[in-house]
Amino acid sequence: MKDDQFHPIRDIKGTRKSRDQSTKQQGLRIRKRMIVQDNPHAKVPTESIFEGDNESLYKVKDVIAEPMTTRKYPSNIYIHITNMEEATGEKQPEGKKFYGEVLMVPQWRYIHPEIKKDIAESAGFTLKEFEKNTDTDNGYRWVFDLILHSGGIRLGQDETGADPDELRQRLANKTPAYAGMIGFFLDEAWNRIGTTGWDSLNHLTKNKDLFGGKP
Repeated sequence: MKDDQFHPIRDIKGTRKSRDQSTKQQGLRIRKRMIVQDNPHAKVPTESIFEGDNESLYKVKDVIAEPMTTRKYPSNIYIHITNMEEATGEKQPEGKKFYGEVLMVPQWRYIHPEIKKDIAESAGFTLKEFEKNTDTDNGYRWVFDLILHSGGIRLGQDETGADPDELRQRLANKTPAYAGMIGFFLDEAWNRIGTTGWDSLNHLTKNKDLFGGKP
């Protein structure tokens, strides 16, 4: 596939600009304590999208979320695993070397053109060049650029573990329940100023300001 020949995250060096770097810097996430239990007997399959030195991204197979505002936005669910010792250079507590989060991302055709343009330019390309060289329908590796750009839409509780494969599978097994409760998770504020998953969804699909302002 074309994605095997070109990967802006892997092949392009330099500083990426991000209009939303503050996404991960604007305070503590606020989460309601909705606990979803892992079902170890129903293993949900995943596929690798990106594997780097200290982080990996996996797409959850066969699980689609369909949040609706003025229309439905079919979205895929991803698992982002980070080796915290490699990422921070610091020894982590026992059993917490790896950090995992579940992210929802609308499919490429529903991402707003201005957001697409920003993602392409942050990787050093025009949107036309980026789409020509990236298999946006099947490769999904553009998702990693988007997650770096704006963080994606977080679902459920972030978790830690000693083994990345066990952590990935544990989180994957919860995603069918997450998809079924998508409205609940989008209602949650994830920072101190009250930004919700709906704000993130409207930002990605309608180019609205992530923190509640106008486009």
